[in-house]
Amino acid sequence: MKKMIICSMFVLMSTYPLLAQDYALFIHGFEGSADSWESSDTPELMVEMGVINDFDLLVYETEEVAAENGLQSLIQEIAGIMQARGSGRWVLIGHSLGGLISRVAYEGLKDLPGIEVSAVITLGTPHQGARVAHVSIGYEPGYINAEPYLDEFIDRISLPVQNGEFGSLIEWIAGANAIETLEDLVDVLPQVKDELRVFERPSVEYQVKDIIGLNGSFINLINSDEIADPPNMRSVIGVEKRFAPIRTAAELLEDKSGQELKYLEDFDRLRWFYRANANYFRTLSWLNVRRWFGYDNKNSRKADRWDDGRTAMDNIDRTWGIMIDSYRLYQTTRMMMVNICEDGMMPGEGHEFDPGVPDSAYDGRCWIQQEVELTFLIPTKNDVLIGPDYAVWNPGEDPEDDNGVNSFYSDTEPDGGYNHFELRRMKRAYSLEGVFEQGDYAPPMHDATTWLEELWQNI
Repeated sequence: MKKMIICSMFVLMSTYPLLAQDYALFIHGFEGSADSWESSDTPELMVEMGVINDFDLLVYETEEVAAENGLQSLIQEIAGIMQARGSGRWVLIGHSLGGLISRVAYEGLKDLPGIEVSAVITLGTPHQGARVAHVSIGYEPGYINAEPYLDEFIDRISLPVQNGEFGSLIEWIAGANAIETLEDLVDVLPQVKDELRVFERPSVEYQVKDIIGLNGSFINLINSDEIADPPNMRSVIGVEKRFAPIRTAAELLEDKSGQELKYLEDFDRLRWFYRANANYFRTLSWLNVRRWFGYDNKNSRKADRWDDGRTAMDNIDRTWGIMIDSYRLYQTTRMMMVNICEDGMMPGEGHEFDPGVPDSAYDGRCWIQQEVELTFLIPTKNDVLIGPDYAVWNPGEDPEDDNGVNSFYSDTEPDGGYNHFELRRMKRAYSLEGVFEQGDYAPPMHDATTWLEELWQNI
């Protein structure tokens, strides 16, 4: 087995003195590397902010995690890093799979002599299992085959472009650059499929679903009484409000260079182009007299092909949800604090007020903060992008509506959220006019860092 590489980096010490030597161990996600953190600048910035004195990067291979004694080997490696530093307090910061490793490794580290793990921060971690680990591209026994959905999407987008079916008026309005961009999109779609294979192949080869799938060994361990949750744990889950696959593709295909906003803008323009071409040929079809006498109308067929492509682009989030077998709901019941107004009903819910319930108050119009049992539906989506209670892909839900806002971190509305990879960043990789500038602090990781800084001061 390839020996695990531990990259230890020395960075400039902060001018703000700390009461103790505080260290962070950063753990990357599935098929990640040291660059996963180095490109985010987060470790260095945490040192500059004075939150930690120094940090180490844990680099591991999927094959090692999947090995029979993989977890114990990881714990030993982590313990070796910490013991080499001598005395000091530690925080484990894990992204995606790295977050799961942080949680399950904590149990094996907390009682070791000379080691003090004070906190765990997880970013975009599938704490109840990654449904995407059950997906393959091509038939594999025991896996959900996503290839037919991918191929159908690619075909619907590509067909009218490959046939050169551009409306002359629309082509003139859009200009040569739009046509070139559209043709580039068709060329890059197979590349997206290849990029997905980079993650899918090792997932299938090493049966990763048996570790972090819905009933994987790490997940079962987390849900059992065998390990204790870290007493100080922060779980950061990003908002994926709009075109999640496009946002993720921007990271994969642009070498993590902060091109996500450009991708979204290009995607919006292309959706307009498909819609405009469909309307153009549909109008020509209706104006064609031969159509009324039963003659076959090629304009109608062209309009259908552009419509198919537009629909595929409009439904990209739903298509992705189907591909990873996540577009389902389940019913759950929870006790929640709600306001009950003087008519004895909770708006939209129909729950009657129970005057015998203590700890409720009346302000002359409404009883406030009464605990009521509510039954509702939430999505089962639980892959590496979003946790099950914070998804926005409910059937019929408007992804631009506030009801899709993540309860951990809401992002600036025009930007639509943080993709799975953005969660690692301390600062923005691009600007959004009138909202934020490149280099501004990104709330998810920055807020988690502030939480850690306050924690150090109180323990």
